[in-house]
Amino acid sequence: MAIYIKKKILFRFEASKITGYGHFMRCLSVAEKLNKKYSFQIYFIVNKDFSPKSLIKNKKIKIIYLNKTKNILNEEIKILKLINKLKINCIFFDIKKNYSINFLKKLSTNKIKIITIDDKYNKKNYSDICFYPPVPQVNKMNWLNFIGKKFIGWQYIPLRSQFEKVIKHKTVQKKILIMGGGSNNKNFTYKILKKMNTFKKRLELVILLGFKINLNNEYKKIIKESHHKISVIKNKYHIKKMISESLLAILPFGVTAYEVAALQKYSILFTNSKNDEMSASIFQKAKIGYCIKNNSIFNEKVFNKVINKRQKYLFRNKFKCSKYIRSGTEKIAKIIYESFKYK
Repeated sequence: MAIYIKKKILFRFEASKITGYGHFMRCLSVAEKLNKKYSFQIYFIVNKDFSPKSLIKNKKIKIIYLNKTKNILNEEIKILKLINKLKINCIFFDIKKNYSINFLKKLSTNKIKIITIDDKYNKKNYSDICFYPPVPQVNKMNWLNFIGKKFIGWQYIPLRSQFEKVIKHKTVQKKILIMGGGSNNKNFTYKILKKMNTFKKRLELVILLGFKINLNNEYKKIIKESHHKISVIKNKYHIKKMISESLLAILPFGVTAYEVAALQKYSILFTNSKNDEMSASIFQKAKIGYCIKNNSIFNEKVFNKVINKRQKYLFRNKFKCSKYIRSGTEKIAKIIYESFKYK
């Protein structure tokens, strides 16, 4: 007989202009689903400079701040104390940190369920549940002594609730959406716009700004001097509508790339590391995106090549993966819930 136990889950992630906000957004989507549908008690443990708190509409989500420390041991001690104090029985890691094996063993010994997402560190080997998109590097990782469960595929990518359904908007055939993510790391949109200002053909560009990002004078100047038709949209506007109305999206590889794919839109994805390059390759393989290693090789010839590829693929490809992506949050939440059903 099923014995239902009290479900308390602690999410550990970081979000800032440097690390970006993708980890926060996907943790929030899973947390909201777990709380609303399965009555989980939710706790977020975040860095002290965590800024997008205003995006958390659910007042039942408790936020705990951690002081920045170079010594990861101090963080491990703090987490263990919080788990004991709050009687947490599950921890969800979405963070690029390699915690010590001793810390992970203590979690397991105390019967704390460990869940990781898109993780390549020690955490995965001690996890009860691991979630991954269908990226090639998963099978190349060291899975020595792993006894948990792996879920790999397009259907295990958590997205915000607004991306769970496709609502058809009229596509503006000349509208190119440029997004730098929530943090616009390394001034991505400015660099791309500067490149596109050298294109001979006049384009209709829409720049979607991230959290609390303002245009500096240099940015305003290249917009004013551009021969393109440019609209600058602040993040308060509905991102889903902006993506849906666009011909294609230009953005750095990250969580937003999956949101674009969920809405059945082609994308140009820029990668900043070998790992990102491997992960983004699944978009090119599925013929739903085109990957570029760095913006120095981005020019009008490449852009026109992508436009031609997009038109060619749209006739053959119906974005089969998009329906799986849209179900990701629901599937992840259900798997976590089911793991709690029996003692």
